Amino acid sequence: MNRVNAPTHRPPRGVAAVRDANESAFASILDGLIRGMPGAYAAAFVDEEGECVEYAGSVDAFHVKVAAAHFRVTLQALVETRAAGRASWFLVRGARESALVYRLADDYALVVLFTRGGGFARTPRALASALRQISEEGAFKYEGEHWYPARFSLDARGRPVLWHRQTSNTGNTFGLRLEGPEVQAEPLEIVGTVMGLNRGERGYRLRLRGGVEVTAIREISREWFTDDRFGALVDPE
Repeated sequence: MNRVNAPTHRPPRGVAAVRDANESAFASILDGLIRGMPGAYAAAFVDEEGECVEYAGSVDAFHVKVAAAHFRVTLQALVETRAAGRASWFLVRGARESALVYRLADDYALVVLFTRGGGFARTPRALASALRQISEEGAFKYEGEHWYPARFSLDARGRPVLWHRQTSNTGNTFGLRLEGPEVQAEPLEIVGTVMGLNRGERGYRLRLRGGVEVTAIREISREWFTDDRFGALVDPE
């Protein structure tokens, strides 16, 4: 297998990235994934040839597109290596930065770039939510776990008391802000605590009006996720 070296240069901190194209629906999904994964600074959605479909993050377009293309080539090399079996993802930790690469349906791929030491914190729901959303937006088959980003008002102990819930089936993206009659603040009753979570996580079993129950998990990034379909919520005022 040929060695593939990804570019290591990225813009200095505090320098605003300039986009080279208008944002698509995938951009907000990638933005949310970056917020949900500690240390992440950029993400890209690429096709089988490494061509960038969409990107997001605090990085210039050239850097993220070239890096994503390199890592897509690396993924293909792993796929074609018998010893690796059917490779579906890999994580690289470098001296300056790290990268996480996931293979999607139709040979598309998701590439997430991290600062030094990043990429090793467990944020499975943030990743599952992004993979699901990208698959839905791209009309791909998705067979992973279903988690949905959520926004809550919390009490003094950090427990959810109001769910700023969207009542329609649209807008599953992280941090989506909505206004109008489709958004409501839903009172919650905590009926249990979720056990066996990773360090830094907390979770609750919540009951809504009418008796419907959902599970809500706050990951180490402090982003909340639910196992309910209508998990795309507005930020509380």
